[in-house]
Amino acid sequence: MERAKIQELFEDNFLEEEKEILVLMATSTNGAAAYYDMWAPSNDPLAYVDLSDNSLHTGSIRLEWLVEGKGWRYYFNPQTAYRIRVRPRKPDYMPNFEHCFMLLEVLEENVADKRFEEILTEYNREVSYDDGDFHLILDKEYKWFEGAILHGDEEIEFFIETEELDRLKNILAAYKKATEDFEKWLDTLKQFAAQKLTKLANEWQEEDTASISEKDFAERISLSSINLTEEKGFIVYLYDDDMFFDHIICVYGNLDGTLEDADIEG
Repeated sequence: MERAKIQELFEDNFLEEEKEILVLMATSTNGAAAYYDMWAPSNDPLAYVDLSDNSLHTGSIRLEWLVEGKGWRYYFNPQTAYRIRVRPRKPDYMPNFEHCFMLLEVLEENVADKRFEEILTEYNREVSYDDGDFHLILDKEYKWFEGAILHGDEEIEFFIETEELDRLKNILAAYKKATEDFEKWLDTLKQFAAQKLTKLANEWQEEDTASISEKDFAERISLSSINLTEEKGFIVYLYDDDMFFDHIICVYGNLDGTLEDADIEG
């Protein structure tokens, strides 16, 4: 599809109205989503001020724009305010965000607004959780709690994809129940991964390499990290022992005991 047509399709998600707003950035721009043959970088500011009425808006905000290559054009400095020109989204576009804009131009950097100072103070306040079994700290950039668990002699990275402490407690309660016998739970995941991926592992092997059985597969893989989702699902990451040339094995399931899939990434 021609670039002009892609640009037209993207811009059609937004109103014709243009406005100036002040935005308070939390982070730089770290990535983009594919949009046909182009890329749509995005950034989720902490807050913005609508300069037409000086109203302050916080949370659930997204800026998007379109670029041809993987240079995102606008990177921004973390925890910095900018004056920008934007077009608001149409009502049916990006319903997961309360406020969404197409970025047209950055007009000014290091803009001051006293209301932003209070927001940054709160943003930089550490949020942690400790129940004796887990010590977790909220990473506000990635919007998850993170910590580690001890498995044998190794510390295993542990993530919970929520920002809410009450939700965190509910997810942890479900996790503790599911893993009362942790080794049995982990063995079940390894056996599931072996059933799903042993055939593929053999296809990856070089000629004259001994065939891998499901038993071999399950015994060779080892725990890398655990990621719990807000819906009480999980992704458990397992080291592949070089069966997939250092790709990571992912097992997807739910804390109610159901297992969904296993695949490789990386």
